[in-house]
Amino acid sequence: MSVRTLQRCMAADGQSVRGLIRSPRLQALHRELCDPRLSEHSIGALAVKRCFTDASYLNHHFHATYGMVALAV
Repeated sequence: MSVRTLQRCMAADGQSVRGLIRSPRLQALHRELCDPRLSEHSIGALAVKRCFTDASYLNHHFHATYGMVALAV
């Protein structure tokens, strides 16, 4: 299956390949930000661990998913 065919199939369900990949990364980051054992780690360090290297991209999608910026967790 081509990438374009996959994108069309997912679009029919209101999903995207990027969203499918981003969602578990955001969930993992949210879990880590809520974990008191990881409180000594910066948001940036935890974000990079989940391959979020652009702060504005992370803030946009984190806010869209959780209704708050990562700093507010």
